[in-house]
Amino acid sequence: MTAEVDGFVAAAGQFVDESIKIYQLCKSAILSLQHVIDGIHGTPVLRSRV
Repeated sequence: MTAEVDGFVAAAGQFVDESIKIYQLCKSAILSLQHVIDGIHGTPVLRSRV
């Protein structure tokens, strides 16, 4: 039972780590797109906090 729980906890931890990496990549992409949009329009268009 303990080995099963340890395996589950390890898998859950890996899932959380990967989810954080995906979130950070998406946040970075959104900020990059905001800079592109600002450059095209010359004014801030999308300014919600991410």
